[in-house]
Parts: sequence; C-alpha cells; structure tokens
Amino acid sequence: MEKPKILLIDDDPDVVELIKIALEANGYQFYRAANGTEGLK
Repeated sequence: MEKPKILLIDDDPDVVELIKIALEANGYQFYRAANGTEGLK
C-alpha cells in the first residue's frame, strides 16, 4: 500500500524538520517547498 503524501510549505527549516520527523514516524511520505511558488511546481 502506498503511503499518504503531504506537501509542507514553510520557509523555516527548523519547523520543517520537526514536522518531517513526526510525519515520517506516522507513515506519511513527505514533500517540502520553501514558498508557495515552489510548492505549485
């Protein structure tokens, strides 16, 4: 079964790292973008 995917858009690397750890520990596939424009690509 494929893992659920989440896109997090945030420019604070510390926040992104904390959320990444929590998401991956709960079985989510994690993608990151630093801003809205990057997130839309």
